[in-house]
Amino acid sequence: SYAFYGRIAGVFHANPYVHTPVEFASDPLWSFVGPRWVNTPAVYGPLWTLLSSALARVVRSPAGLVHAFRWIAVGAALATIWVIRDTTRRVWPERTAFGVAVFALNPVVLFHSVASGHNDVLVGLAVAGAFAFLLRARELPAVALLAVGTLVKATGAIPLLLVLVWCVARTPRGRR
Repeated sequence: SYAFYGRIAGVFHANPYVHTPVEFASDPLWSFVGPRWVNTPAVYGPLWTLLSSALARVVRSPAGLVHAFRWIAVGAALATIWVIRDTTRRVWPERTAFGVAVFALNPVVLFHSVASGHNDVLVGLAVAGAFAFLLRARELPAVALLAVGTLVKATGAIPLLLVLVWCVARTPRGRR
């Protein structure tokens, strides 16, 4: 579905938030769209749709698109591992290996998210990065990173909202 929504925007120059895959049933990717998604407009954030659109213009084969999304997920997972390692090393150095292993060896991360090329790994990277910024008392970069994660997928809005509430709550009343 990532690739198909990208093709709607990048190849057909239509709005994937308005048009659905069924309207482009002659597309070579049509046979790969799950029945759940054929009548559903894009549910992903505009940043992800922009990236999917760019990939759809450059990568023509279905297999190539799947590999591209997998490589993005692999890169995001590796970056998340690095952030977790760095963060755990700062707050609990003797548990660094455990912290990395809990994420990196998690079957849901390995097989469902990374191997399937899901964009959830990018949202996870945004959350891990924001947490790392918050530990350094850098609220603005944390909020910005979570906003970028929300532009990938709406699920990023939940941690963004929590961080915004936390930032406001810890600000003295006169400065809120």
